[in-house]
Amino acid sequence: PRHRGASGRAVMASLPGDAPNPEWARIREAGFAESQGELQPGACGVAAPVYGTPSGASLAVVGLDESVMSAATTRPLVAAAAALTRLLAGNPPERAP
Repeated sequence: PRHRGASGRAVMASLPGDAPNPEWARIREAGFAESQGELQPGACGVAAPVYGTPSGASLAVVGLDESVMSAATTRPLVAAAAALTRLLAGNPPERAP
């Protein structure tokens, strides 16, 4: 199902309009979704919503241990998804100083 796994939930959270599901609203607020062993035993994933597509989108990182679920992964992933969202909207990405 489309709503399974970190990437699937991030896609659902990226859809235009209000987030009728409390989980999609939480993902929008946090900036990412996580999953452990949900789609493949032993796999861990984190995904950030990418806004501006009619059918939803996300960027994701999947690994074989929980290390991918750390702030060292989620921070740059959320930043990359935000940059892609800006590009889709026709805006250049922000540059680091």
